[in-house]
Amino acid sequence: MGLKPGQTNNKAGKPKGAKNKIDADLRKKVTDFLSGKFPDVMNQYELLAPKDKVKFYTEMLQYGLPKLQSVDMTMEIDKTLSALNDEQLDAIIEKLTS
Repeated sequence: MGLKPGQTNNKAGKPKGAKNKIDADLRKKVTDFLSGKFPDVMNQYELLAPKDKVKFYTEMLQYGLPKLQSVDMTMEIDKTLSALNDEQLDAIIEKLTS
């Protein structure tokens, strides 16, 4: 009986996407530590050179903003354009070039 990687016979196993308890505990400890040290970080930030402040700020953005994923719109545009007749395409081209 061959199982695929990641497959288990344990029906009561951890649901897909569920976080490990150890990971959650460690994440909480790190968050608590960082929260407690935030005033110290801000004080040190003020001592940085301007270019280092920008670097620090941009590196921290990834923790405050969701990462954007690239989207390939080519397929959707191709589908849309192929559904248009010549008059409709000419009208779009006219609007874009005027």
